[in-house]
Amino acid sequence: MLNKVRIFEVKVEALDTNDNPISGAVVEASNGEQTSTDSTGMATLEFGAAGVYTVTVMADNRAPSTFTVTMPTDEGKKMTARLADKVTYSGYADFRAGNIGQFYNMMFNWMFSSYGYKMDLSDYQSGEWTEWKIHTPDSENPVHLRKAFLKETENGRQWWKIKMKGEQIEDQYVVEVLFSEDRSSIRRIREKIGDEEPRERPVTENWYNSPRELTSESIEGAVTEEDISVEIPAGSFTADLLEFGVSPSVALMLWRVPDVPGGVAKYLTQNSEDESMIYRSELFNYGSGAETELNSY
Repeated sequence: MLNKVRIFEVKVEALDTNDNPISGAVVEASNGEQTSTDSTGMATLEFGAAGVYTVTVMADNRAPSTFTVTMPTDEGKKMTARLADKVTYSGYADFRAGNIGQFYNMMFNWMFSSYGYKMDLSDYQSGEWTEWKIHTPDSENPVHLRKAFLKETENGRQWWKIKMKGEQIEDQYVVEVLFSEDRSSIRRIREKIGDEEPRERPVTENWYNSPRELTSESIEGAVTEEDISVEIPAGSFTADLLEFGVSPSVALMLWRVPDVPGGVAKYLTQNSEDESMIYRSELFNYGSGAETELNSY
């Protein structure tokens, strides 16, 4: 009974790798409590019962941070979450000279999630691919990334491919990824940079944070407009507009088009107060017939 009455709390501090505060980061606990960090990078989580809770801190275009707190042992403590540096992109040369680990964060975030939520509203069929044109305020040139569902293995695992296209063959990057049965973890990664030979990348347990899937009720509840026109590089479509408040300061909008792989033709994250863009991703092209380029299976 006391556990139901008393409220425990912890302070959560979100910092980048240089110890600068990250504002607008989403802080979520396994008891359903959710908040976001203020301009100083701080947030407060409350718990109504003793126990062990998982806390996840997410900011767009950064790798999430997950840790546990135990109540009442951690009552009143400040927990610090350091999120990997935000990735900017100004061309392939920047990619080739940069930290490849950061670009894994960029690719997996932009291709599979936004603020930790799964962005595909329907399943890809084997061989289906989509190509995206991604805009950020920090980059002069949009990023072109293609993702494809290659095949499902006999034990239910899935091979996916992500490709960064360049004007020349030496300006291309291809990565093929083997996900576990429920896509909760990555088991293998093969990559090819430019005209080099494909190589196997080391993969360790628990470094990949799988996106969380929205419930069907949440998806339908977010529909604000139906059968509206949307113009994107891939063409003109009739879409449903979905709007989510992923935190008090961040809004996420999706344009749902059932006839394209994944069921989404455009998504946009923006600041809720001034509606300034955080990033925008638009479908550039799509199709079927994708196959392995790296002899991964």
